[in-house]
Amino acid sequence: MFKAGKLLAIVATTLALVGCTTLTTNDNSAGTVTWCITEPTQFEVCYDGVSFAEGASAYDTLVTLDEREDRVSFEATDYGDAGMFVTSVNGIAGSNDAFWKLSYNDSEAMTGISAIKVNNGDKLSFNYEQVTAQ
Repeated sequence: MFKAGKLLAIVATTLALVGCTTLTTNDNSAGTVTWCITEPTQFEVCYDGVSFAEGASAYDTLVTLDEREDRVSFEATDYGDAGMFVTSVNGIAGSNDAFWKLSYNDSEAMTGISAIKVNNGDKLSFNYEQVTAQ
């Protein structure tokens, strides 16, 4: 009987500590960003309050959004020093005629998504754009 009570106390203490760890992790958020996605139909959906940790990249926040929202998914390719580039959003892939343009605070990104370090209040967006012949 004593061993069962001791085991129960250990399990309860462990669960309490795990719960505290989860709360601490959430409290260490460095801030939040907003993600907006504009699909080929020109329908835009924005997601506010995507939290991130200190030193996070735009890629990290997209992973968080993907985990948080059932309607958001993406695929990316790692190009080494150039960073991660998103090739598909919500099942819609880029092609020879169209691509997903990444913007950071309303300016077109000139690097891979993993190279962009985010700050509290930043706005990130993907717009599906057609390639125009010149």
